[in-house]
Order: sequence, then structure tokens, then C-alpha cells
Amino acid sequence: MDQPGIERRPVKMINGITREFGEVFFDGARVPARDMVGEPGEGWRIVMTVLSHEREPQELGNAGRYRTTVERLTDMARARGRLVLGLPAA
Repeated sequence: MDQPGIERRPVKMINGITREFGEVFFDGARVPARDMVGEPGEGWRIVMTVLSHEREPQELGNAGRYRTTVERLTDMARARGRLVLGLPAA
């Protein structure tokens, strides 16, 4: 990320924070073949696949399902008097 041909710019959010997000511009940056991910010409597809996991609306639904699963496991542990992380379930 520090080589010539890569420019990073922070994106200032409405709350003034600039460390969380940023833009990255590639202009003539070179990558050794051993460091390539995927095949030549697949970069856009790979990036969009990675970003889709961060931006999918379904993630909100997954968070709800995870919470439900954790609540059920907690209830089961309490009902059975099991230890959680070495402590009595409470």
C-alpha cells in the first residue's frame, strides 16, 4: 500500500471521523506475480465478491438470527445449570 502508484485518501464521515473509511486509487501500481490474488483480469470480480459480504442487506437478518441462536443457547445453559467459560451460567 506504500508503493508508487497507490494513493489513499480518507473519507470524512458526517461525525468527523476519517480513520474508518477511505478511497484507494491505483495508477500504475505493480504487483509481483507471487502476490496476485486470482488471475489477470479478475480483480473487479474478486473485489465485488469481497465487498458484497460487507454490504449485503441480509447481514442485518443474519445478526438477528445469530442473536436468537445465542439467546437459545443461553437459555439451555441456564436450564441445565451448565458452566459457561468456567463460570456458572447466569
